[in-house]
Amino acid sequence: YADKACVLTSPPMLLKDGRLMVNFEVYKTYYDEGAFSHHAACIFSEDGGKTWSKPEPFAETGILPRLVTLPCGVTMLCYARPGMYVAITEDGYDWEKFTLIEPKDRSHLANEPIETPTWHQWDGACGNAGLVPIDENSAMIFYGDFYYPDGEGVRRKTILCRKLTVER
Repeated sequence: YADKACVLTSPPMLLKDGRLMVNFEVYKTYYDEGAFSHHAACIFSEDGGKTWSKPEPFAETGILPRLVTLPCGVTMLCYARPGMYVAITEDGYDWEKFTLIEPKDRSHLANEPIETPTWHQWDGACGNAGLVPIDENSAMIFYGDFYYPDGEGVRRKTILCRKLTVER
């Protein structure tokens, strides 16, 4: 990834086996004339952060990945754009992935027709989510939706939260 710009957007997480894991977003640099690239990757350290593995691709999207480890030992990761996703793992290797917002043109949900939607109007969300552990097996995810109807049916930018529970 020496030719790509990398932003560490998730703090290191200590996994149950003692390894550290960092998820981050990778995007092309301004001087790169190749095709657009923006995805998620992760790195691991087995020696407390002195050395790190080569980056491993994680997902084709990946802005602002956020990690939390629940007291039950499950690690949750949220990431976005386009769409909104949550992934869970017990070991940092095998992930189960879920989609919260489908990665598709959602601009038709706006109150007024949008002839040429911007990126955020197309996606319908900013993609900046957060996770907060709330008990042994659960976390709250907070994320934005640009087309959430209010009590009168008018679609507005809204911050939503949803409880995510790992059932064992």
